[in-house]
Amino acid sequence: MIISLINQKGGVGKTTSAHNLAYALGEKNKKVLLIDFDPQGSMTRILNISNEALKNRKTNYEFILDDDIDINDILIPFNKFDFMPSTTQLTSASIQLIQSGDFNTKLREKLQPLKEDYDFIVIDAPPSLDVLSINVLCASDSVIIPVETNYLALEGLVLVLQTIGSVRDSINPELQIHTILPTKYEQGTLHHQDVLNTLKDDYGDFVFEPIKKSVQVADSSLEGMSMIEYNSVHVISQAYKKLAEVIING
Repeated sequence: MIISLINQKGGVGKTTSAHNLAYALGEKNKKVLLIDFDPQGSMTRILNISNEALKNRKTNYEFILDDDIDINDILIPFNKFDFMPSTTQLTSASIQLIQSGDFNTKLREKLQPLKEDYDFIVIDAPPSLDVLSINVLCASDSVIIPVETNYLALEGLVLVLQTIGSVRDSINPELQIHTILPTKYEQGTLHHQDVLNTLKDDYGDFVFEPIKKSVQVADSSLEGMSMIEYNSVHVISQAYKKLAEVIING
């Protein structure tokens, strides 16, 4: 199964959620591939992969454009998952994909053989709704939408849902919305509670339990670790573990 985490707004906990979900799935003895498909390379940096190290390694840029690439020249093994790093070069891949004529479905084509090797492929999509994000949606079986619990984020959610609907109608009819994931939730804040209630009223069972805001999330990223590794008993770690269980159990 290919699961993408997508939101055109940055800073909503998308990368953190992708990292922790991949780790939680791997902890359940599932074979997982985590893909950083964001040219900003936030996940790549969190995993302490330097620009210097990437000079001697192929990345998602070569993966998407080079049909003869050896996947073993790209993937980096970690404790609970394999990882495909990103580079700023990926930005220029958008132009080359458009010129190639198969710019919406190239990632789906390239990932198809890998679906046989992994139980789950988790993609951290770019914080935009451009050609790269459309590629991610076309390749995905299921989508998780992290949404920060503030009212401005609700407007962005509508746009993401419209884009998903367009991709489903035109290219990928099997694409499903798995979860709307409230993030950076502060339980004692009336505004956050109102937004959470609005999400539940509008989207019902699609809304997962909120991921609470905590300084430990930033601390774990600085250590190059998922929250689950950093503090496995923290309420945030438990939430991501529960999300992984829901996904595994269908």
